[in-house]
Amino acid sequence: MKKEKAFTLIELLGVLVVLGFIVLISFPNIVSLIEKTDDKEYERLKKDVELATEVYVNQNKDNFNLTDVNDFVFIELWELTEGGYFDKKTINPRTKEKIDLNSTVLVRVLENNINEYEYTGTVAGINKYTISNLKIMYDGYERLIDNSGVIWENIEGDSYNGKLENGATTDWDGNRIELGNNDKHIEVLDSSDFNNNITIEIAYEGYEPSSGDWQFSNSGLGLNGFNVYDDGSIKVLGSSPIINIESSNLHEFDTVHTLTLTMGKSGSNYNLKVYGDGKLLGLTTDISLTIDNFLIGKYSEKSSSPVYIYAFRLYEEVLTEEQIAHNYQMDMNRYNWRSRNEENN
Repeated sequence: MKKEKAFTLIELLGVLVVLGFIVLISFPNIVSLIEKTDDKEYERLKKDVELATEVYVNQNKDNFNLTDVNDFVFIELWELTEGGYFDKKTINPRTKEKIDLNSTVLVRVLENNINEYEYTGTVAGINKYTISNLKIMYDGYERLIDNSGVIWENIEGDSYNGKLENGATTDWDGNRIELGNNDKHIEVLDSSDFNNNITIEIAYEGYEPSSGDWQFSNSGLGLNGFNVYDDGSIKVLGSSPIINIESSNLHEFDTVHTLTLTMGKSGSNYNLKVYGDGKLLGLTTDISLTIDNFLIGKYSEKSSSPVYIYAFRLYEEVLTEEQIAHNYQMDMNRYNWRSRNEENN
């Protein structure tokens, strides 16, 4: 009987090396193909979610205030699942996990009175912010302007409206207010009522001016200034800097930032902390202040204020670091989700 010749160990190793080389070359292409397939499936999912939301809104019109141009509402997916409009077991192709039922669809009325539906992919419902002791809340999607100069209405109550000073009109740009010239600023009315612990949070975005330096200046609550400069420095000013932070990333353009100040009552004085994008940047203790109205975008040195304002919140409480970080994440979800989707695609 004729013996069959077997592969030698060296030949087997050679075959394995060649196969490994083929896999190594092919692997990136396989990964890329999977990612492209996942992206297509995700886009299909978004369309399914938006279509389900459209049916839900059309069949429950009386539950929504969507009558005028720019009226809007964020609808969370659990609302769709409770009504049987969407399967709560749906898998997100990108995460391979069940879709987050707290994620939202933005429904907005366009100029032709047709509703626009956009799945955000993030938790963007306004009720997900820290709500306890929230006294003032202005939101970029809630727009109001009248002849008295009121441009923002407090959506947590019936007072403390935001009023535009140094000009009766301003420019809305999507879901943000543009403060663009002649020392315009937004005054938070009746903030003198708040004499105890305070937290203020401003969601904003700077844009590069055509000339001169960039500076976002605010004042009030007993402070001469609460400013961000174009080198990233942040200063809390009294007669001299109370807190001086040499650099941060809060001056970056085309990015929504959240600037936070907490004021904790300590006897007759205050302890101050400054947070940028949810992280503690600087602090000081035992500062004497007399509370007064707060001005967003107030300029004392510049002739223009190159900044967009997305939101403002005032709490009669010193928020914890965890709450501040959470609110910052909500700001990112609420105002940056479009840019995130563009990055993912």
